[in-house]
Amino acid sequence: MNRRVQALSERFEQANSAVRLSIANASDEQLLRICPAEQCTVAALACHIASVHRVGIEWMRAMLDGRGLPVISMEEINRKNQAFFRQHARVSRSEALALLEQDGQLALAGLRDLHDTDLDRACPFSLFGNAMISVQTLIEQVLIGDPVGHLPSIQAALDAGSDSFQEPEPVSLSMS
Repeated sequence: MNRRVQALSERFEQANSAVRLSIANASDEQLLRICPAEQCTVAALACHIASVHRVGIEWMRAMLDGRGLPVISMEEINRKNQAFFRQHARVSRSEALALLEQDGQLALAGLRDLHDTDLDRACPFSLFGNAMISVQTLIEQVLIGDPVGHLPSIQAALDAGSDSFQEPEPVSLSMS
């Protein structure tokens, strides 16, 4: 494995391990507490982080295959995240940990398949104002940045008193 790829892989592993450890050590009650920044349960946020591992690798492969990144707005991502948070509000610890492990291993395998030269490939990304971003930037901002960015909110919810729980809104499964 190349030096830069190895360093990024290690950073990703550390970030995912920190989230998994927080979830593994949380009580059932703590998993239902609301993360202050995201306004979702700890359990839902853990599942979100796992799903971003998968999406990040899909985006990275699209960049490397020359397909480019999706045209997507922050509003669309926020809307999808809110639906995801409602759907996963009450997942069990074992389910959240399984997703973090499974999608974390998928992401790690994808990272380890890279060569340092792959990290410099770039394409425009709508979330960055159509600026050119490199594969390395995508890894740092999405695969590593997402768990690192959400971990303080998870920790705040875990550290909060039991009054931070709020009943999640019911999910409407209408087809549109």
